[in-house]
Amino acid sequence: MERSSLQSAPSEVNPDHFVQFWSDSDLLLLDGQTQSAGAVGVGNAAVCVVTKIHTKALTRLFKRRGQDLTIATKQGRYITLDAAGCISAVMPEGKVRRNEAQLRCS
Repeated sequence: MERSSLQSAPSEVNPDHFVQFWSDSDLLLLDGQTQSAGAVGVGNAAVCVVTKIHTKALTRLFKRRGQDLTIATKQGRYITLDAAGCISAVMPEGKVRRNEAQLRCS
């Protein structure tokens, strides 16, 4: 059986949502890791839309702090999405297509 330093998903999930944007990479890594760890650590979910470099850096921070995301990732509670891929999915040719963006993001 796999072990994790983080709790498993709760039977009742908190429906609140929190969205944060960062313009500074260092703050993204520190705050993003703290916010994600806080959510996943109590059994909730975190979805991080970040660059590939930031994904790797966040993973290193989690490991350095002794937090294993293996189970949370398998349960779909810790998800990283590539920022460039998300932007191009909703902004083909650099223009927002409202109906297409709603379909892909809902």
